Amino acid sequence: PGQSEEIKVPYTRPDLAPGVEYWLELSFRLAEAQTWADAEHEVAWAQFALPIAVPASPLALAGMPTLTLDDNAQEATITGGDFALVFDKQAGRIRSLTHAGRELLAAGPHLNVWRAPTENDLNAWGDERAAIHWREVGYDQLEEVVESAWVTRAWPEKIEISVRSILRVPDDAELLPPEDVSARYGMLEQGLQMLVDDAGLAALAGALGLDAAQLGGEAGGQLPGEPSARVARIGALLAWVTAQNRVYDLLLAVNQVLLAAGIPAPDVLEHAIAAGPEGWQPQTPAPRAHFDCNLVYEVYGSGDVIVNAHVIPIEGLPFLPRLGLQMQLAEGLEWFEWYGRGPHETYADRLEGARVGHFRGTVDELYVPYIVPEENGNKEEVRWAALTDAEGVGLLVACRGDAEHPYGCVSAHHYTTQDLTAAKHTYDLKPQPEITLNVDYAQSGLGSAACGPGRLEQYQLAAVERRFRVRLRPFARGEVEPVALGRAAPG
Repeated sequence: PGQSEEIKVPYTRPDLAPGVEYWLELSFRLAEAQTWADAEHEVAWAQFALPIAVPASPLALAGMPTLTLDDNAQEATITGGDFALVFDKQAGRIRSLTHAGRELLAAGPHLNVWRAPTENDLNAWGDERAAIHWREVGYDQLEEVVESAWVTRAWPEKIEISVRSILRVPDDAELLPPEDVSARYGMLEQGLQMLVDDAGLAALAGALGLDAAQLGGEAGGQLPGEPSARVARIGALLAWVTAQNRVYDLLLAVNQVLLAAGIPAPDVLEHAIAAGPEGWQPQTPAPRAHFDCNLVYEVYGSGDVIVNAHVIPIEGLPFLPRLGLQMQLAEGLEWFEWYGRGPHETYADRLEGARVGHFRGTVDELYVPYIVPEENGNKEEVRWAALTDAEGVGLLVACRGDAEHPYGCVSAHHYTTQDLTAAKHTYDLKPQPEITLNVDYAQSGLGSAACGPGRLEQYQLAAVERRFRVRLRPFARGEVEPVALGRAAPG
């Protein structure tokens, strides 16, 4: 302890292959068994991405099967090789995607910004209150309205489907009204009852320039069923500061009284003060969520479907829970593998404990049974992921974004987002045979607002214009080389 040593790590530059990432991974393990762990127990690890870049080869039309197109006003059917795709032009979505006759989709991809709020998101105190603001603008009630959809044959081996739509809140949707500040007074009143005695109450009144006698009765006894005199006086104090629009001044005074008494201020009080006086002012209605969306589906003879998404939100919206494509996969695609952060769940502000690697599991193993059901099981910085059935037939997915979010994130569950949002207990959840698959450009981080501050700004997914691409590829075992998808080579 307290010492250091330089060690030369033996390493030979490998033969480079297109699309492969090269990592140096160091593992620190016990040389000898200890009372608390066996020999070879890993104490720590570190990963370093080596400065070696060999771009993957782009999709080449040469050698791909020619596509067959059957197009009418309602739908477009595209076939080539072992796959077939049916696109519903009225709904603006893929209706069916099969490989060797095996249906892979129960419902096609659509744009999605909602996640089941975490307990941090649901926090109703402090300066963030994310889920409150999300529901005020209707992120949880968006519907897609397709304005146009048309099909273009770019090449014999490539067909494009262009969809223009909007995501909006239905006219008859009931949104959470702007936060009524008075609804937060109950929490403030309970806090004062726990923290402030009669002497402290008198000190508070004095700090606000109020004579304590103006608050009413003396401390002492009360009739059965009546509030104590102190509780009644606290209520009178709150009524007075509310009428004078001085609730924030009260928070500052409470902090001063506690400091003078040598009592540490609770975190929730510090966060409320840090939020500033604006948090106690009447709130103006937020705009209803509205996004202009352009999606272009590039369908190739290889079976690859590249979805190019361009999303433009109106101004003035709060940061997004997530942004990406959500789809329902057909029953039976239970085997999940991915190349990205893992093996446990990861989020934008929960990455440091997760390696970049190639991991395998099942859809059920991705679920994290939090006491109150919520968003869970996300995998960050995913280069690619695949879900397959027992015969090895499945769907490959990958997402590419921009410099801010170069890789996407993926999650898969036997519960819909609506299921997780509505459930109050784990026993409320009823697993579905289909799989809800999220392939996201990004998600907002988690923060710690349930018992601390909200997420840092760099982990908030701002509601601004975004572009990203999602790759879908139906396949059977042995048809897709991982090197063509991007994979890690050991260092």
